[in-house]
Amino acid sequence: MDVFIKRFLKYNKSLVVVIGVSLVLVLFLLVIAVAKYLDMVQANNEVNKMRDIIVELQDPFKNKVAVIPGNLDLLKKDYDIYKAKNTELRPYLGHPYRKALDTMARVMKFKSGDEFVRDFYAFLEKGRELNEGVYVRYKRYAMEHNTVWNQAIQTFLKEAQKVSFEKITSANVDDIFMQAIGLPRDMYGRSQEQCADVIKNIEIQLNKHVLDKNIDINKEAVSFSLTTPGLSNSTQIADSMQNMEIVGDMISRIVKDAPKDRNIQYIRVLDSVQFLGKSPYRDDQKIIVYKYKLKMSVTMDALRGIIKNLNMSLKDDRVYVLRNLKMKMQPTEDQAAVVVGLVEAPVLRDKDGKVIEIKYRDESDLPYHKRRDYGKIMIGSNKFFDVEMELDYMILKMYEYQSR
Repeated sequence: MDVFIKRFLKYNKSLVVVIGVSLVLVLFLLVIAVAKYLDMVQANNEVNKMRDIIVELQDPFKNKVAVIPGNLDLLKKDYDIYKAKNTELRPYLGHPYRKALDTMARVMKFKSGDEFVRDFYAFLEKGRELNEGVYVRYKRYAMEHNTVWNQAIQTFLKEAQKVSFEKITSANVDDIFMQAIGLPRDMYGRSQEQCADVIKNIEIQLNKHVLDKNIDINKEAVSFSLTTPGLSNSTQIADSMQNMEIVGDMISRIVKDAPKDRNIQYIRVLDSVQFLGKSPYRDDQKIIVYKYKLKMSVTMDALRGIIKNLNMSLKDDRVYVLRNLKMKMQPTEDQAAVVVGLVEAPVLRDKDGKVIEIKYRDESDLPYHKRRDYGKIMIGSNKFFDVEMELDYMILKMYEYQSR
């Protein structure tokens, strides 16, 4: 055996070297594999630990971090600040005339609009049993105690006009004031015909305002849903007056940026304006929502501008909420002809000037580059969209008194 091994090693030195090197490499690779395996096991253990930590952190009952006492005072301070600011802003939510009322209060030497309102309602509670109109009674009372009432109401008129589409004059400033103070605008003492005339006048002004912007109005939109609901009782009158006030502001904001130059594409047609009624916001009876659906033909730039203007109404204490928006690009005028390879031929006339009735010329057999419409922009050539949007207008009902 020893002789065989010696002979094998003598005549196979190269093979022995190769086998030796291979064994060394195998051992080296085994060591690396074991090391990597150990690293993998350790990594898996870390992953499992992190997973357990995440599960534990997500369980609120297992992780009650002790609150630092100093933070409690800071949190309470922040809460008090936000609560005070919320109380301060609530009288303005959906009440665009409140700032005009504040200005009027300062003229009448009240410290704030709130003090003015409290004084009004304190007087109101004392004289509920009287049949005379609230405004008439309070005006007489105020003039007995304050010599600047007429100046104050004129100040109110000027400030209120800044946020109203309706023209405010001495004839309707009393009603606007009552609306600002928190009472329904039920047109006390006025007949249904007189109330209908007020609404009709706003309808005419809105039509003129839109048409002056070179925007067409479909027959479904000319009334702007201003007469819904009816005018058979004081509640319906108040709802109609409130709807009229909202629609006037809403339409003026929608067409605000429309250029008078018809060649500039913006709003093509106002198709319809629907008043869908009013309802409480969820279960909170204090927030009343007036719901609307509008349809129009606009460009994308116009739609962006309309949404922006409605959002910016917050500066005037008006709250519009876009609930739903549907868009559909209008087809190009010759879309169907392009599909079948038919294009309009020019108007042909005979020697006597009579029109030869040839509406289309068949070019379906011609190569595309030889057709008359070759190179014409077909995709995106029509920039108008049919748009349908649903809007909510929110009003915070601050006062419960509903009858004069």
